[in-house]
Amino acid sequence: MENDFFLKQINESYQYFNHWLYSNESLDENESIVKNSIYCKLHDKFWEDHLATTNDPESYLHNCIGCGLDEGANNVNYFLETNKECNNIRYYLTIYSLLFYIQAEKIGVIYNEIGFRTHKNEFDWNQFPNLKMIKNWANFFKHPKSYMFLHHPTFYLESDSNNPNFMLTEIIDNNFIQQFYKAGAKNDELRNKLINQENVKVFFPDLLSTTKLLCEEFEKIITLIINDELIFEKLKIFNKVDYDTE
Repeated sequence: MENDFFLKQINESYQYFNHWLYSNESLDENESIVKNSIYCKLHDKFWEDHLATTNDPESYLHNCIGCGLDEGANNVNYFLETNKECNNIRYYLTIYSLLFYIQAEKIGVIYNEIGFRTHKNEFDWNQFPNLKMIKNWANFFKHPKSYMFLHHPTFYLESDSNNPNFMLTEIIDNNFIQQFYKAGAKNDELRNKLINQENVKVFFPDLLSTTKLLCEEFEKIITLIINDELIFEKLKIFNKVDYDTE
């Protein structure tokens, strides 16, 4: 049976993400509008700086930061686009979480490079609550722990007004995930809650809202690199300049 609310959510999430990703417009040689990836803003900034510094338009500058982030975002976009008619909520939420988490890790590498670190010299996920949220959901799917000992748990979007609200043994929602699926978190208590249980429901956060919030935190790195000269200078070492030898 089709879930109309879920199908509406995944279509709206795709439309939002696709528009966000390709909102960077430019004009081609025929003055036609071309939609570029939002991460092209990073390449444009590094390229403009390169030209201003070297006055060498014959060279080609490759910015690996923008390129790597663009690759991950395109993987997300491809999944969202090719699954617009998906009615398997468990499958969809699994791949959605993992792909967004992979992109979050890429963002974390760059932030770590410019100093957003904890006292353990690791990326400070707490400064980015939505990246941290999708990281913990990805942990739930990657490392199910005592979830493996449930009988027929079912999946829903928490914002669906038609969700079941009775005969619930346990609810696995965002608060539950943040409590039990971070590193080394309360595994014995989790086992006591879940082992051999029935009527456990998994309520994933509203997909459209989650997609919007993740995009906001993805975009922060672009704004930071473009506007903070110290950070911009620090990251210039990751540019590579080539010349056309033809």
